[in-house]
Amino acid sequence: MGKSKIWHRYVWCIVFMTMFLAVPYVFRQFLPVPSEKVILVVAFGLLIIPFLMKKKIILPPVEFNICIIIQILCWVIYAYIHNDYSYFTRIFYIVFTFFIITAISNFGKIEDFVKQNNILIGVQAILGLLAFLLVYVGLLSPIFTFENVDGRTAYCFGMTCTNALYGNIIRPAGFFDEPGALACWGIYALILNQLFIKDRKIEIVLIIGLLSTLSMAYYIQLVLYLLFFKIKFEKKSIIFVVVIVVICSFVYVRGSGDSLYDLTFGRFETDQYGKLETNRDVLMEKAKLMYRKSPTWGNGAENIEKMGEYIADNPYESLATDGIVGTIVIYLPLIILLLKNLNRKDIILSIIIIAAGYLQRPFHIVILHYIMLFSFLYLGTRKEKHNALL
Repeated sequence: MGKSKIWHRYVWCIVFMTMFLAVPYVFRQFLPVPSEKVILVVAFGLLIIPFLMKKKIILPPVEFNICIIIQILCWVIYAYIHNDYSYFTRIFYIVFTFFIITAISNFGKIEDFVKQNNILIGVQAILGLLAFLLVYVGLLSPIFTFENVDGRTAYCFGMTCTNALYGNIIRPAGFFDEPGALACWGIYALILNQLFIKDRKIEIVLIIGLLSTLSMAYYIQLVLYLLFFKIKFEKKSIIFVVVIVVICSFVYVRGSGDSLYDLTFGRFETDQYGKLETNRDVLMEKAKLMYRKSPTWGNGAENIEKMGEYIADNPYESLATDGIVGTIVIYLPLIILLLKNLNRKDIILSIIIIAAGYLQRPFHIVILHYIMLFSFLYLGTRKEKHNALL
């Protein structure tokens, strides 16, 4: 085996250890998995080694590097403004992500990384769907319970885990902390596959499998995805639509009072005052009040946490924490992608789909999120040749 292949596999092991050992809490119930911080620090140190062995390092695209620098400088300023050292955690994630993307692109291809990640998400999606069906007909029960990252009880079914169990209805989460997370990464997988991989098999697996998450954000984003990329006068496209319509019709005709209906269509119903009933309304009102206190610079991540108010998972989350300036910086990769690809309709439409998801589940400070967003930025700004060399 050549040295290039050895370093290629070495880098991939480090990257996937970082992404997936730092996330699933179910593993911690029966394996001596170190804490997330320990995993990240060790992985970062191990990732430096290949760079010391390579004579020439090709840097990511210029726009990618500019985005990294702007975000680092911004969070340094925020740490000073709010006297909040938690912003250095963001800086660590950004620097680590820079090394990860650079390592993957130098010792392999970003497309290959995306393919493998899509397969991992696809496996979780299809196993989640099978578990959903087996639980629904009474053939599968939890193997054991465990404490989730947020302290709530979660259930392991072997094929999938979840923190959402309602009688004979589950919302599969794979090995993530909740079903919405699996749906979120599933959308990223769909988008990156559509733009850069174009694997029809994994696309079908993701679309059908992720329906079982019962995520409203996923359903909305899936509709946009189908409208933007799949609704054409072709037989394959018609099959997609027919399958989804049949599934939705089956759930809808069961009506109010049925667990499956209440977890899907029931969440779009209006109350006696005509307002849409969701579990985000109260959170959004709290976050909006916080945002109004300091609209430009926000209140600071630690300051919000010290208040004891949970204001996450709504459109005002990042505005309340980081203000207008910080929110622009958080989503700077998407802004750069948009400006760089004004002539590419597919990338513009993909950004719209991702942005629709961020209205419900804004950007959260986890390494997996940085890796996926910056992989998108890399692929969307890359040229055939890079002039920047070390």
